Amino acid sequence: MLDETLTKQIQEYLAMDTESRDYIAGTDLLLRLNRNRFLHASLRRRRNDKKLDRELAKYLRIRLAGLTTAEVERMDRTTMQQAAADTAAPRHGKRADHDSLPQEVQDLYERNGEVFRKLRQTFETLKGMEKASSCDRYEYLVQLAELDRTYRSNWQAYDNWQPCKDAASKDPAPVAEQPSASDTVQPVADPRSVSAARKFISSNRKRLAEMPEGEGRTLLLVKMQQRVDFLLGAGQNLSPEYRTALAALGLKC
Repeated sequence: MLDETLTKQIQEYLAMDTESRDYIAGTDLLLRLNRNRFLHASLRRRRNDKKLDRELAKYLRIRLAGLTTAEVERMDRTTMQQAAADTAAPRHGKRADHDSLPQEVQDLYERNGEVFRKLRQTFETLKGMEKASSCDRYEYLVQLAELDRTYRSNWQAYDNWQPCKDAASKDPAPVAEQPSASDTVQPVADPRSVSAARKFISSNRKRLAEMPEGEGRTLLLVKMQQRVDFLLGAGQNLSPEYRTALAALGLKC
């Protein structure tokens, strides 16, 4: 469990002007975080505010994400294992009906080429940092995990997209007859994919609403729009109230 008092002390230290800080107290904060007595002694022997700031800021980002050092180490192992599997066996094949798919679905295929390039590049960067601690690798691990999720999500949406059946039949049945089940509009979608898309949107609505404008919000907005497009393309029902709430966040539905 994280020590919130320690997190607050780090924030307060970094918020101070360099001249106002108790530098020795700052090095003690870092020692409590990494237990690196060699670095602690080095920083005390030769004052290096920039180095201390970088180290404290690194741990602060991790703690603000709600992670302990052990959790970051576990994240390191699982993320690298997953990325190793995906980069070892990249996808290349298009669906047989690719050219007839809606443009936004076709775009998922094209987009994943660039996502895979960044995924492999980040993975190789982390392989070159294998002697560094998981905390030193954290920012790249976050990028790698997000790229891997996007890569898998895009393939899932691309592979599972199915068109709704055309309700307008060229040879309609007589009015007196009841339409058979095969004549009704029945969207085909993997229930697990639908559930995952709905869960992603629901769990990120508040986060998106609270995020300031910037690259991070734009990235999350794109990911949520992909799920909305997938649900609508699969014929899933979104209530008017729900659509209005999503539209207020900047989503098109």
